[in-house]
Amino acid sequence: MGEGRGDSFAGVSLERLKLQLLEEIHMKDVVQLSMVEIKHKIAELEAKLNTDNEGGEWKTRYEAQLELNDQLQKQIVSLEEKMKRVRGNPSDRLSSIRVYERMPVAYQRTSSERRTYLAEMSQGSGSHQISKRQQMEQLPRMKEILVKSGRYNPVNQKTAKRGPVKKITRSNHLPKLHQ
Repeated sequence: MGEGRGDSFAGVSLERLKLQLLEEIHMKDVVQLSMVEIKHKIAELEAKLNTDNEGGEWKTRYEAQLELNDQLQKQIVSLEEKMKRVRGNPSDRLSSIRVYERMPVAYQRTSSERRTYLAEMSQGSGSHQISKRQQMEQLPRMKEILVKSGRYNPVNQKTAKRGPVKKITRSNHLPKLHQ
């Protein structure tokens, strides 16, 4: 026991030293018990890892995900190549026309009829919108004509048929609550 460390037991009672010794023994026992529990848990987990199907399930999932990732990567590469072909080769831009020309005559007729019907439908919907717009523009003029002729009644027509309009008075605030 060196004096430099301050481990002097002078003035310390024997009872106090016994108490500290018992505390140290208790702490040592707690540490040893924890070590035994940890070793037991490690052994248990290793046994579970070797025999458990759950580990195999995760391995299977991992391998399936790797395969899926590989397939998706191949699709990405394939689509990038297609994009390069479409963008990169200006002389091949007429390929869609050549494909159309190689199609059977029945398809070409059907396609042209479809285009004709679409054009007629768009003209019909356009003319319908124009007539609707014209009707909306005529409403203010018709109102002016009715006002000038004296046939326009600004009171709501439904209330005019039922009788005079009743005024309902309401308070703009709620009653106070008493606590």
